[in-house]
Amino acid sequence: MILAIETASQVCAVALAQGRELVAEYRLNLKNQHARLLAASVEKILSDCRVQLEDLQAIAVSIGPGSFTGLRIGLSFAKGLAFGRELPIVGVPTLQALASQAPMEHGLVCAVLRSRVNEVYRAFFDINSFQAYAKNETVVLSTTALAESLPEGCLVITDRQCGLEPQRLRAPVYYADLSALTIARLAVDRLTGADSSRNDELEPLYLQEFIAGPGKPSLL
Repeated sequence: MILAIETASQVCAVALAQGRELVAEYRLNLKNQHARLLAASVEKILSDCRVQLEDLQAIAVSIGPGSFTGLRIGLSFAKGLAFGRELPIVGVPTLQALASQAPMEHGLVCAVLRSRVNEVYRAFFDINSFQAYAKNETVVLSTTALAESLPEGCLVITDRQCGLEPQRLRAPVYYADLSALTIARLAVDRLTGADSSRNDELEPLYLQEFIAGPGKPSLL
């Protein structure tokens, strides 16, 4: 049994999965609520499913890039939950999770999340049998540069418009509501060799320095 946590975007989500199969999931798309909702959501999902912490095999968590605040909350909570129970934490790249939700069996996907004002995180993925394989490293670029970087026929999946012109091929926005079940499913392949003694080594993938005030990269 895997407990999965998604807090890298505006969505706060937790899920229980048996392998790749869903047991339960709670998702709340509420701005600035991760700190208030995460612990209560985990407590509720465990209680409703009658699952004890001792029943868990691992904790999966989205590690970014994304919201600075959300990433800190999610990973800190995961580490606190795993501490003393020798549960390994599996970090899942957020843009891979986003690309994995694209509604296509084969093709090229560009996964995009907002960074600072007029800037985005971008990565390309090859989709093969509904599995997302990274083609390059995640980069930060302007929304103008994003539009110029898209090859013909590439499907864009993003949580917002990101300044793209209407004729661009985009997945419906509801496909971009990140799911903790997606995090759990991607974590399954990473469980082999997962070691709780390495939990302290896991850090969020920020890509940028935090800036307070106007223009800050955090979504939350």
